[in-house]
Amino acid sequence: MSENPEEHRPAAGGHHHGGEHQHHHPHPEHDLAGQIEEKLEHVAEEVKEIEALIQEENLERQHDHHHHPEKFFVEIEGIEYPWNSPTITVPDIRRLGNLPADQPVIEIDQCNQERTLTENEVIHLKPGHRYGKKVRFKRGLDRMTAELDLLRRYYPTAEWHPSGAGGWIRIPGYKFPPTWSRDMDTICFEVPAGYPGQAPYAFYVTSGLRLKATGAVPQAYQEGASTPFGGSWGKFSWSHDNTWKPSADVSSGSNLANFVLSFADRLKEGA
Repeated sequence: MSENPEEHRPAAGGHHHGGEHQHHHPHPEHDLAGQIEEKLEHVAEEVKEIEALIQEENLERQHDHHHHPEKFFVEIEGIEYPWNSPTITVPDIRRLGNLPADQPVIEIDQCNQERTLTENEVIHLKPGHRYGKKVRFKRGLDRMTAELDLLRRYYPTAEWHPSGAGGWIRIPGYKFPPTWSRDMDTICFEVPAGYPGQAPYAFYVTSGLRLKATGAVPQAYQEGASTPFGGSWGKFSWSHDNTWKPSADVSSGSNLANFVLSFADRLKEGA
């Protein structure tokens, strides 16, 4: 019996039934794009969650700042006072610490260096209690009392003449080296308002001081200078040196006694 070839030929346009089946696989590029899109959607959701957390934290900070504002403290002569502002003025420090109005206010920094504040100065504070090294304030009288005690160990006749936030030191009977036209005389110098942060400069002698050997007028010296003590004065331009470093402990840093003792160095130079 002969086979009919038409029985084994698939119909045109039809599907092959029986035997092997055809499988349709998705294209690899389309599958990767779908994964990327899914991950991006996940990342976007996480970003939204993070933004919401940040916003919530900012709201909490604003609430805490409103209900719990930063606290500031000012230490004046060993006593810590609360203060409700990040800045404080010199008059505020006086009122807070009950300091006399006619005495300067001294700032002691973290390195124990002292500086006299000007009357119009504004100090910026850091919030919270600051233990250990911190900025402190005190009246200037204590410093000057200690300065005079030390100075009078060398020059017992030294006088203090306050003027505003500063003043003048006058020393009668100061002894000159033998190279000068006089053996002894009065000298004086100004203590600036910014002392001890600002070093004193120059010293004064009564006019007419000359070199004994030649009668010459010394260099860096000018007559006709004025002081609060009347009379005629000559001014020596003179500074301690470039290492002026006062400290809270008067005797361990630069001080008025050091400055006056340095006058001898200038006078020993002669001309």
